[in-house]
Amino acid sequence: MSRANPAVTKTIVCDNTELLVYAAAIKDRTTAPSIPASLESIFNQLAPFAKQRRLLLVIRDTDQMEVQRERFPWYWVRGAQEVYIGLPHWKTVHQNALISAISAGLYAMVREEYVYPFRVGETLVQAGAASLFAAEVSQWEAPWLGGPFEQETRADIFRRWSHDVDGTYAGVEEADLETFQAGFGAELVRQHFSDGFDLEESLTTPVDAFRKYVLG
Repeated sequence: MSRANPAVTKTIVCDNTELLVYAAAIKDRTTAPSIPASLESIFNQLAPFAKQRRLLLVIRDTDQMEVQRERFPWYWVRGAQEVYIGLPHWKTVHQNALISAISAGLYAMVREEYVYPFRVGETLVQAGAASLFAAEVSQWEAPWLGGPFEQETRADIFRRWSHDVDGTYAGVEEADLETFQAGFGAELVRQHFSDGFDLEESLTTPVDAFRKYVLG
């Protein structure tokens, strides 16, 4: 069986901000990784709001970083300069889902320069705003968006809104925590921006402005 090129790299520059992109095939060396053609236009939307001048995006197949029973890619932010995208397999990855994960990851990385998600409210708003930005850019609605969400969960979040993140929420399994935060947070952000998602305002609106939507 032939071996494909295990890695590709790219550098994108916009508004004096540089994005270094590294895509790698770690598990399956027979399928070449690829960088979506739309990445440059996605980054161009976010670069004007970035405070760091050099950012890193890593996309790789892995057993550790996927969600939804290995069906969809996911993202992890490390500080305000690095974001990692994990996907189950390069050969079968859903391209719009990959673009969605990349968009959400880049958004979350930039937003951490404005508000670092230490507390429950900050974490939910960041995850939700990242998901809405991603849905708008990718034209793909993730299956964890849309609810419904239990009143027990809503009450727990309302009470703990300003508390440090500590485990999961009432009625939410730990294994579902990240997708729950993305889905519930998206509901809060969508209600706040009822006339349409505003990228700049989503980065700068105080987190407590979203709390009034928690109880439904």
